[in-house]
Amino acid sequence: MKHSEKGSVTMVVVVTIFFIVILLSSFFIYTTSRRRAQIEETEKIAEAYDGDMESIYQEILEYKPIEFSTAYGRIEVIWLDTNNNVINEPNSPASHLGGMTPVYWTGAPGNYEEHQSNDITNNANNTWYSYTSINGTNENTTSRWANAIDSNGNYFVWVPRYAYRITYYGTSDRNVPTGYYDGRGLVDSKGEPVTEIDGYAINGSLEQGIETVEYNGKSYIVHPAFMNDFSDDGDNTNDYTHGGWDSDLAGIWVGKYATSGSKEELRIIPNNEYLTEGVSNSYDFAKGYNRNGDPDGNLNGLDSHLMKNSEWGATAYLTYSQYGRNGYNVATSNSMRTGYFVEEDGNDELIPKYEYNTENGVKSSSTGNVYGIYDLSGGAYEYVAAWNTKLNSLGEENSFVNSNGLSSKYATAYSEDRSENYDSMLYDVGKTGDATKETYIVGQGINWDGDNPFLFSDVQENAFFTRGGNYSFFTAGIFASEEEGEYGSNLSSFRVILSE
Repeated sequence: MKHSEKGSVTMVVVVTIFFIVILLSSFFIYTTSRRRAQIEETEKIAEAYDGDMESIYQEILEYKPIEFSTAYGRIEVIWLDTNNNVINEPNSPASHLGGMTPVYWTGAPGNYEEHQSNDITNNANNTWYSYTSINGTNENTTSRWANAIDSNGNYFVWVPRYAYRITYYGTSDRNVPTGYYDGRGLVDSKGEPVTEIDGYAINGSLEQGIETVEYNGKSYIVHPAFMNDFSDDGDNTNDYTHGGWDSDLAGIWVGKYATSGSKEELRIIPNNEYLTEGVSNSYDFAKGYNRNGDPDGNLNGLDSHLMKNSEWGATAYLTYSQYGRNGYNVATSNSMRTGYFVEEDGNDELIPKYEYNTENGVKSSSTGNVYGIYDLSGGAYEYVAAWNTKLNSLGEENSFVNSNGLSSKYATAYSEDRSENYDSMLYDVGKTGDATKETYIVGQGINWDGDNPFLFSDVQENAFFTRGGNYSFFTAGIFASEEEGEYGSNLSSFRVILSE
């Protein structure tokens, strides 16, 4: 009996082990096939969406909602012709030189050699310029924007017409989009309009008259700085409200450096002390640049004027795009000399000093090389041609403040509403494309990269705006903005723009 019972127990154990092995084997086969199916499905999705991770994320969002945030962002740019058709290469500056001469460099930082030649306007072999994009999240320092020099020996850089869209992220790795600012306005990751952020009411709609384009299933905003913003309908109430021009522009020439020199001789060259003369004089000096010094005189070349807020935004967005630094801010200059980069030694001492064409000096350029625009972060504050119509202490002698409070093609009127908190107000008053509300982190009181966001003030004298910040403040940057008085201080300069 004992042998029989022992045999029975052994048989039960064997059978039990057998069934366990069968179950484990089945589970392994199931999980393996399921994993293989998941991989195949992921590959099918990636293939269906042509590797577009944003679209894949949209599939995921159906199951896992993502909290909206504007904490970080990326700016994507597409080139446009003057009819808003998408083109592969930017509009050539060759037919928009206005008598200027193309400039290019050979060599490397620290050993750059400058060349000037009218023989390269066809840009054969990309000798003159190459607006180069980069994929992924690495910094781009390979793009070479078109440069030109005028008969005065001053330098300008071509910012071509483009459309853009902003993708927002909640974390610095910028992997999972939380929303967008594009041709749909401000929307969350599912494409739904955003009307509230962290308890703040938000007006995320595009302003009336903003132009948009569709490309590859995405909606882009035509940057307003290039728009024909003049209606010619006899009612000028809404003319130029977006910071545009009186025609569709192929691009604009931006002063390569902030302005130096004197009223009699404006200089746009490196390694010069900033010219600081207050906003009214800045406006007159810039407007008179190609008018023999008279802001009301006849043009003898391209239309010169003080940089507008929209034009600052157009320059900042291209700088941050895949054709500029690709999401990296330019180095902040701790110097009051143009194109001159001074950094701290870690003990609040301002030592090493680098000129614009050195290995470290190019870090303060919009392209990370000698072909970019300088003085966009730090250095001197830069006045822009814009004002707040709600502040009533404006001097009568100011050149661009209209008594009727309306914008012109040379200056843009803003109207602040102090009945709201700053976060909500900025979305009502800030303008699409001016690099204010679109780069603001709601609820944190700061712009991207820690830049100063305070465009509006309740101080009656501070009706005007500066951009870029100052050499002595850590909140300086390409998205920085600050309210300022008419005469400001000896720390506020300006920049000249040339348009057709």
